[in-house]
Order: sequence, then C-alpha cells, then structure tokens
Amino acid sequence: METALPRYAIKIEYSGEGFKGWQRQIDLPTIQGAIEDALRFLQKDHAGIQGAGRTDAGVHATGQVAHVDLTENWDPFRLGEALNFHLRYQPISILAAARVPDDFHARFGADERRYTFRLFCRRGALTFAKGTMWQIKHNLDVRAMREAAQYLIGKHDFTTFRSSICQASSPVKSLSELSIETSAHSGGTEIRFH
Repeated sequence: METALPRYAIKIEYSGEGFKGWQRQIDLPTIQGAIEDALRFLQKDHAGIQGAGRTDAGVHATGQVAHVDLTENWDPFRLGEALNFHLRYQPISILAAARVPDDFHARFGADERRYTFRLFCRRGALTFAKGTMWQIKHNLDVRAMREAAQYLIGKHDFTTFRSSICQASSPVKSLSELSIETSAHSGGTEIRFH
C-alpha cells in the first residue's frame, strides 16, 4: 500500500576518506550530509534519508542502502541519475534507486550486514591501496587466525568491542560467517576478513 509520499530505496557506494562517517554532523563532512544536500536540489523540504547503518570516519561502502520519502513520483533511474549529477564532485555514487513500499525501512528491515576488512602485510608503504587497507610490516599466522575465528561464529556479547557512544539497544550480536582469505600482491600478502 502506497501513501502520498513515495518512498525510495537507494544503493550507495562511497569512499569514506575525507568524511567524518555516515551520520550528518553540524559543520562536518559526512556521507549522509552530502546525499541530503544533493536531495535538496530535487526537493528542498525533504525529511532526510535513513541509512541501513552508520559507518565511522574513513570507512568505505560498496552497497549501503538508505531510504528517502519524496513528494514527487520519480522514475527510479532518473532519481539515481539526478542524485549522481549533484554528487559528481564527491566520492559518492548512487548505484541504484527503487520505489519501495511505505513500510520499507533501510535500518530496521535489514536482514544482514556484510563487511570486508583488508590487511596488507609488507614492509614497503602502500601506494595505490592507501586508505583502503590497514598495513602491518610483518607476516601473520593465517592458519591460527582462521582457527581462532571459528570461536566468534554464533551469538555473543560484544560489549568489549563496543564504542562508549554506541546507540545499539544490545551488545549481543550474531555472527553467521567469518572467512579469511589471502592473496599475494606486490611484495606482500593481502588478507581479507569477510
């Protein structure tokens, strides 16, 4: 069932470098702020966007979902193109837009979240991948990491890893999958944690 305010889901890719995270902050550059500023060219009085989650400063995304309510019935393709036009000087891209039901909620309707953490083991400084990986200058025991990772699978209380300003209602989370893969590159080894 649809209301007078059409709701759209948008799929977003961005480089978090230079941003203070996802959530809008006064006088600081954020992903949400940049997208909402672009939306103001399309509808000055929109109520803002709701993201599926928040990322910290410097974190990148390849498929984050958000939703927005607009007064105009936009063709989803044209909405994505219009936003991309107004975001063209930002490292943010709207990959897709779709009309969704009124009860669609990017945050509370998310079934899962997937993350990839990249680590590069080598002595020489990162050049092309700088800002997308964490670097250490020695090798790691990947077999031992894979073995230890299995203890994190399941439902656990992650209080020790929780930020002091975390707004989640509970530190208890379920981790359904944790894989670690390696590949040799440019004088070192990349380790990806999924």
